[in-house]
Amino acid sequence: MKNKISVVMPVYNAGRFLREAIESVLGQTHENFELVIVDDCSSDNSVQIVKSFDDERIILIENKQNTGNYPCRNRGIKQATGEFIAVMDADDIMVPERMDTQLLFLLNNEQYMAVGSDVFVVDENSKEKGIWSKHSNNFEEIKVRLLKDNVCTHPTLMLRSEVFKKHGIYYNEKYLYSADYELLYQISKIGKITNIKIPLLKYRVHSGQITAKKKNEQDLYKHQIQLKQLERFGISAPDFEQIENHLNLVNLDKGQEWLNYLIEHTDFYDKNILLNEFCTSALLYC
Repeated sequence: MKNKISVVMPVYNAGRFLREAIESVLGQTHENFELVIVDDCSSDNSVQIVKSFDDERIILIENKQNTGNYPCRNRGIKQATGEFIAVMDADDIMVPERMDTQLLFLLNNEQYMAVGSDVFVVDENSKEKGIWSKHSNNFEEIKVRLLKDNVCTHPTLMLRSEVFKKHGIYYNEKYLYSADYELLYQISKIGKITNIKIPLLKYRVHSGQITAKKKNEQDLYKHQIQLKQLERFGISAPDFEQIENHLNLVNLDKGQEWLNYLIEHTDFYDKNILLNEFCTSALLYC
């Protein structure tokens, strides 16, 4: 069906927040969607919660063994039938207009492959704590910022299904807790990425989420993705000194000489944005 959206949601022992997450999807102003839920061998009441909803748009996939967050997302995406894929986590809450707002943007901007948004930050009791609006909506800035970090709040993403099914770009599972960062880097090779500067998701912050429990491992894989992007500067196998220089730069410590080297060896990035972004954030002498 035209303009169908597949919402893909991995679930693992999410019973505490899952009902509210599902209700927020079912309550969208856009009604042409499927909700593909991949349960990763939950030992709580997550599956029972999913089955308590009588809605034919919900598709439940139950893993026979625990595989992890990103393998679940890949499995759900491969089962999805929509023209667009909306990322969703089992502990977050969609704003009712989320799907319609992002769909309209993608329909009107064919060069964009993915769009995120700002978020309302909420606590474990769904109480709003403020708005998180740290990500740019300028693709030239986004390309540069990808060198340092992720550029979208992952569960706000909506993507064209062709990213996966035509271009073969999926979550690279070897990056574990940073696979969403690597996904956006790969997408930036085939099309544009942006963020809508209004909050379309209530993003829950709590002690059980991956970003809280696995930060050290997440940072390790993030560094690997940062180094991978040196290929755009003609550096496919960085030596130890280049690795040190680059990580010092992206970690906002030092690196004026290395920054100058990068600027001289690329036509992919806007050189002024590259210079300004790192000089401003790292407080380098420019």
